[in-house]
Amino acid sequence: MAMQFEKRLYWLPQLFVVLLFSFAMTNISVAQEFRKMNRIARPPAKQALVPKPSAASVNPSPTDVQAGQMKPVSRQTAEQAIEMLVKAWNGNTLGTVLADNFFDRSRLLDAMGSNVPRDASFSVLAIQDVQTLKQKYETGSSGKVLNSTVSITVHSQLTFNDASGKFQRLEGVNEYIMHIRQKSL
Repeated sequence: MAMQFEKRLYWLPQLFVVLLFSFAMTNISVAQEFRKMNRIARPPAKQALVPKPSAASVNPSPTDVQAGQMKPVSRQTAEQAIEMLVKAWNGNTLGTVLADNFFDRSRLLDAMGSNVPRDASFSVLAIQDVQTLKQKYETGSSGKVLNSTVSITVHSQLTFNDASGKFQRLEGVNEYIMHIRQKSL
């Protein structure tokens, strides 16, 4: 009996060494899975990538108005332009107020005729922002005209009855880029 007790003590240190060795080996193999993360090298920025608001345009035309000399289009003028757009949309005469160079003009007018419900009504809930983007003086038969490109942010809604007769009200905030022509004094 005493001999069996000694054998148990004999295997205990060997078992401890085997477990310690296997634990050490698993930690080494796991550690080899990771690699060092290096920052991607890039040249430093020498100057600001965005031009200053007061900077002149790259290819200014002699008739372009520079940023510091721009006369902002009044909110009342912008409201009149949006009101004209809404009346044209509701009166199904949108083609009369769209510019000739409007992107996909004919496609939009075709979609208005076929995809928009006949009883749909477009209305303005609020005009949020009016910002003059670009201005240019033009001379024509009626004298000197100030042609302004204006961004108008409008909170609007579209109301209609769908095919099943349910009332639908769709709200949204949209930005309209409009060309506004004003006689110059």
